Amino acid sequence: HMAAPAAPRRAFLPLICLASIAHAVAGVAAGATRAALTTHFARSNNTGDLAAKEGAQETGVTLLGMALGYRLAGERGALLAGIAGGFFPAAVAFGSRCMTEIPSGPMLLLAVCLLYSERKAHHALAGAIAATTIYLRYQNGLLAVAFLVMLAYDRRWALLKPYTIAATIVGLLGGMLDWVTWGAPFKAFVKYISFNVIDDGASAFGTSPFGYFLKHLSMSTGIGFGVLLLGLVMAWVRARGLVVTVLVYFVIHCLVPHKELRFLLPVVPLGATLAGVGLALMLDGLNKGPWPSY
Repeated sequence: HMAAPAAPRRAFLPLICLASIAHAVAGVAAGATRAALTTHFARSNNTGDLAAKEGAQETGVTLLGMALGYRLAGERGALLAGIAGGFFPAAVAFGSRCMTEIPSGPMLLLAVCLLYSERKAHHALAGAIAATTIYLRYQNGLLAVAFLVMLAYDRRWALLKPYTIAATIVGLLGGMLDWVTWGAPFKAFVKYISFNVIDDGASAFGTSPFGYFLKHLSMSTGIGFGVLLLGLVMAWVRARGLVVTVLVYFVIHCLVPHKELRFLLPVVPLGATLAGVGLALMLDGLNKGPWPSY
């Protein structure tokens, strides 16, 4: 349907008919498989609740990914970023599950979108959102710090200040919450570091080799994973800081002995969006002449 406006006039009707057939087939297949996945995770007869959560997560990631894609690579970037983010297999499979990694992805993507604004209030909001995600999953702090480093590297000092102040305030409020609930400021964070880093307690739940994530992402995504990797590399020319952020987050988690695929979900929406942007830039480079929006 989206490609039809770019087709020659004589091919428009056949292409629309073919798209309708494909849409019907995909609808039947997607409905059947999604129902099976949702029923599998519905342990308390809450199928409707899980379906609503998955739909909200997918819609949020798609819209935010399209917004960032449009900012970085125009209309084609928005289209490909939305497709890559909304249909990434790991995100779809985990989308209906109640895990802190699920809301982390859209929230971090929203923070990135706000960072491309020139308004101080937007950067303050980005800092507050990035800091909030740390209390959903402490590893998200890597991304919050990376955003701060990106602002400093670009010498956007006027916008770095509200980001830092807002993130610090939210961080301190989180520490105060630990004081009320745990009896001491930042005690939950200290316990987390002690168990996972100092005592290496997570290894008791199993360890995996360095290539665990690459293996399982390629198995779940198929040949599309190679295409997305190519797009991520191509996005370097337009968003170097974000590409480095995604890669550093990925490598650090590859070095951690205990691995679960869900650990990557906070950065999956951003990585998929950048892949769509890179593919759009590559298509722009292959075609120098006039080209329709889609």
